[in-house]
Amino acid sequence: MDTPMPDRPCRLQVNARGAWRNVMDFDARDGDHVMHNAPALFGIVPGVKLRIVAQDDVLQVPLATWNASQGWRTRGPARGWDDVVEEEERTA
Repeated sequence: MDTPMPDRPCRLQVNARGAWRNVMDFDARDGDHVMHNAPALFGIVPGVKLRIVAQDDVLQVPLATWNASQGWRTRGPARGWDDVVEEEERTA
């Protein structure tokens, strides 16, 4: 069975040793769930960083970033995570 493509495809990435690695792809509407659970899974790794990027962004500009000392931080209103989620809510 084929999984349908998300409306607003995002990607969770992890950096534990100097390079960003893809963890999973998800739809922006599931972002709160991903942001809540990813730190619990990866937070035990010393110095780990997480980020969420739009799948179609060739430059991989983060929509949100996470580290143990600061938690999740969204990136700017013009290109930020909140804009992706708000657009999804408007079209739902």
